[in-house]
Amino acid sequence: MQFTVRGARSEDLSEMYAISVAAHQAGYGSFIPLEEKERFNQRYTLSEEGELRYVSSMQAKLNDPEWLFWVAEGEGKVLGYTLAQRESDTVLHKKGMFVHPKYQGEGVGSALFKASLGGIDHGEIDLVVIASNQRAKHIYQKSGFEIRGLAQKSFYGAPQEVMALIKH
Repeated sequence: MQFTVRGARSEDLSEMYAISVAAHQAGYGSFIPLEEKERFNQRYTLSEEGELRYVSSMQAKLNDPEWLFWVAEGEGKVLGYTLAQRESDTVLHKKGMFVHPKYQGEGVGSALFKASLGGIDHGEIDLVVIASNQRAKHIYQKSGFEIRGLAQKSFYGAPQEVMALIKH
């Protein structure tokens, strides 16, 4: 499959919302404890209200120079996206990467991940991952990330770990 990675634009936000919902349901649903499942499903089910909230929040971030967004585009649509927040010239916090389930395994996530690592030239890039998500942790470890410890917050009851990469 052919696709390109580029900076996100305002007109991508509705497609990004739909990808976020689909990717969360497909990728994280099995990690959420039963007692949090209903709250998770309320947040990650397509709705007009959810889309308005998402678009408003992401539009504010698109307009903020601290935030970096990349989308993978192919077949005339957004296939996935990733975002990061730059704390300084040497600290970058990856805040998520979401690929529509239909396009997973096509290299979209790898291309987005690689693009986001270019957010700083040297310093530390960190991210938070669900502790039991061995697949994601393996991918991050192959890219040089190391586990630093438990995160302070859980994701809908699922414990998370902080991973970091030092770029020289």
